[in-house]
Amino acid sequence: MPGRRGEGLGSILFNAALEHAGDRVVGLDGVVEQQPYYARMGFELLHRNMRWLGTGTGVRSDDVVDLTEAPHAYDEAIFGATRAAWLDGWIEPPHRAVTIPGRGYGVSRPNELGRKIGPLYADDAETAKRLLDALVDAGERFVIDVPAANPAAASLTDGLEPVFETARMERGGRSRTDWDRTFGIGTLELG
Repeated sequence: MPGRRGEGLGSILFNAALEHAGDRVVGLDGVVEQQPYYARMGFELLHRNMRWLGTGTGVRSDDVVDLTEAPHAYDEAIFGATRAAWLDGWIEPPHRAVTIPGRGYGVSRPNELGRKIGPLYADDAETAKRLLDALVDAGERFVIDVPAANPAAASLTDGLEPVFETARMERGGRSRTDWDRTFGIGTLELG
């Protein structure tokens, strides 16, 4: 709330959340301006994330199919934790969810720019590209948050415009996320 900025409410909530987390690993995606603050709170930089803006091709290869059931085991292997309820809801309309069975899946959802891509998990860059192409209609604008921890994900950004940067920071250890198969972060806003 803009009218309440500067009152310390965010710090109070943040500290309460950290206390509640105890000795668990806590991760966040901090905006550039706040990274020194998070470092003072014990968070360490893992890698940068860049939000990219592009326009869809609408190309859908024959091996891409609509997801009708959430890929729980595949998601857990990459994300590093079970999130069944979140994933079940995340693949429902108005989200679009597609898969190349056993090799990857992706989700897009409407946002103010067109579509927001993520998560986009795949065994390799070629699979990720085919999933991305199927998630956005021809001429439709989209954004995707790409982690620098996956160098192969850079291949998805050819012809896209960088628009926003964050940094993945963690404290209390390291999450079990498989960054090599993370081509698009589910959402910076929800973790």
